[in-house]
Formats: sequence, C-alpha cells, structure tokens
Amino acid sequence: MKNTTHPLVAEDLKHLTDPLPLNLAARCLRVPMQWLRDEITSGNLPALVAGKSVLVHVPTVAAILVERAKGDDRDYTKTFVTAQTVAARLGVPKAWIEGEAKAGRIKSLHVGQRRMFCVEVIERQLIERMKGDDV
Repeated sequence: MKNTTHPLVAEDLKHLTDPLPLNLAARCLRVPMQWLRDEITSGNLPALVAGKSVLVHVPTVAAILVERAKGDDRDYTKTFVTAQTVAARLGVPKAWIEGEAKAGRIKSLHVGQRRMFCVEVIERQLIERMKGDDV
C-alpha cells in the first residue's frame, strides 16, 4: 500500500475488493490489530470468522469507521465508573444497577466483559423516571 500522510478516507480503500486477514486489514485501516479484533469479537464491526482465521472487508469497515466519526457527539468529559461505584453513589444495591442496565432501563457502556456507567447520566434518567411516576 502506498504510504500517504493524509487521513484515511473510505474512498481510498474501495479498490480492495477481497477480504483481508486481520493483520493486513488493521494495517490498511491504520488501527491497532487488537482493537480491530476486539471490535469484531464484540460484534461492533463485521468480519468473516472461519476457525482461527478472521477476514475483514476493508472498504466496508472503513466506511463504518468514517460514519462513526461523523456521528460521534459523545461528551468525553464524563467519567465512567463500575456498577459498584454507581450503587455506592446512589445508595442502591449493585444488583439493582446491573439489572436495570441489563434490562436497558439505564444506559451503560460495555468495555470488555464489564459494564461501565456515567453517574450523571443515570441520575438524569432516574429523575426523568420519577417525574413520570404518580407519587
């Protein structure tokens, strides 16, 4: 692949029509191989997995990453904490926090095998739920 200094653009990779092995795909996409593997394993990015082989259609993944970057309006100043920390801050059982997150009633972020939470977001969600209850 030609060495360029401009940022990755999905259009640059359209000539790659065949799926590539994970290590080559990561190089083409200019991302760490382990990150790409984790994104595929968690179902966030498509790939063909056959036994121990992982094949990636680079133009498709590049287009997904470009779209993610365009729509990324998250506030990175918020702090994410564990269910235990949220439970302690809110004065509720950890099991309740985990159950609400699993049921989709409070927002959480999967990081590996863990769920991470933003206390401020959960507090807002609970306040909104309280407003809807007839007290």
